[in-house]
Amino acid sequence: QNYNNDYPVHPLRELDGLSKDQWFAHGYKGFPPKDGDFMVLPAGGSFTGEMTCNRAETVQFRDPYNTDPPSNFACRSGSGALHVMNQYNNTNVDPTKFGGTALAIAYTSDVSALQPNDMTVISVVQQSVWTRAISYDIPADLPACPPGGCLCTWNWIHRAGSGEGYPFEIYNLLYRCTVSGASASAGVVQRGQVPKDCTGNPSACLKGAKTPMYLYQADGNNLPHLDVPPMYTDSWGFYQGAQNDIFAASNTSTPAPTTYIQNPYASSTSNSS
Repeated sequence: QNYNNDYPVHPLRELDGLSKDQWFAHGYKGFPPKDGDFMVLPAGGSFTGEMTCNRAETVQFRDPYNTDPPSNFACRSGSGALHVMNQYNNTNVDPTKFGGTALAIAYTSDVSALQPNDMTVISVVQQSVWTRAISYDIPADLPACPPGGCLCTWNWIHRAGSGEGYPFEIYNLLYRCTVSGASASAGVVQRGQVPKDCTGNPSACLKGAKTPMYLYQADGNNLPHLDVPPMYTDSWGFYQGAQNDIFAASNTSTPAPTTYIQNPYASSTSNSS
């Protein structure tokens, strides 16, 4: 296998003008994991994973002959941009300079039919990306997945600033996942609605289940181009940790938004599929 693979973490940039088929799941919907491999989410517990600029920097997938100690940061100095405004080894870390990352879930195993707005955010780490090891708190009422498992995505929107680089890009990766330890009385996950900016006005934040935020792509967006990138923080209605307001009051679930937005700012040079 390729121990030195960084393509899955290449940014999905506005300049690249990617179509929905190209950017959603990073274009990897047709490349499933091995049978039986799942990201296991413990209901009421935490999922701990690794975020790095290259799989060679992880503990789980690094070259077995690599004896260098793993970096504490998501990117080792010199191996790629850390892509945050805070600086390496700076003891004065400013939490406001992080945009946050989000895990989302869809209760289906049919990857061919999966659409971006089918996902519901279940957990947020506001002060990320930063360290290599990261833990996402999982809602205690998360129900079991159907036979074949669920589908989950990891989502991050690069903020840029402080000379860090090009801002108009997102990250979106897809996993087969399953929920362990679900109770018989677990809730029903509501289909998410599109978040909205509520900076400085908490009462205006969208309550309840929310989709991840998609923008800066040629199509398939649920937000328009924004000069100030949105964040997985309180300013967009996402609180730290498990998102416990995602459950429907009954056994019905509101359909996901089906309207997607084209982006006139995205490059027209894309090989759309």
